[in-house]
Amino acid sequence: MMLHKLVSGALLLVFCLSPVRANYTADARSCDLTQKTKLSDLCPSGFGLPSYGSTQDIINRNPNNAGMIVQAANQFGVNPRLALAVSAHEGAMSACGGSFSGVRGPMQLTQGTARGYGMNRDVLSENIRGGMATLKDAIKSCGGDSNIRCLADRYNGSKESQPGKLGKDG
Repeated sequence: MMLHKLVSGALLLVFCLSPVRANYTADARSCDLTQKTKLSDLCPSGFGLPSYGSTQDIINRNPNNAGMIVQAANQFGVNPRLALAVSAHEGAMSACGGSFSGVRGPMQLTQGTARGYGMNRDVLSENIRGGMATLKDAIKSCGGDSNIRCLADRYNGSKESQPGKLGKDG
């Protein structure tokens, strides 16, 4: 419950501080994991925070991105439900999601993180694959996928939470 309040508060803070909201009206319907579709081609109005809602609402608005996320999750051995939840939380599964911190795409990757996996975060399929590689490494580092606080820290580049060393709320 504490984590939920923390995540909700962080989402609200980021949402309110974002100077731009993406004018994102369509899923990348013609894209798949074999293509190298550039995010900029899908987002003529630029990048920003898309509208959030329930994970199911987000999947319904972005069925093709959700399908690619599930496919990539299966390829990387990541629980597809976890992968969908991460993408829904990070950028509402939007190809046009982005923030002032420089993250972009449905998995909200920095270019440095993507490059570390040999990917380009500005290519939709590589953004998703880079997110799955990041998530897979986070799961390994956290000793599984049940420690949500550790996974969130690792996915977002922090080494703060250590398995077995969390405070009373973790």
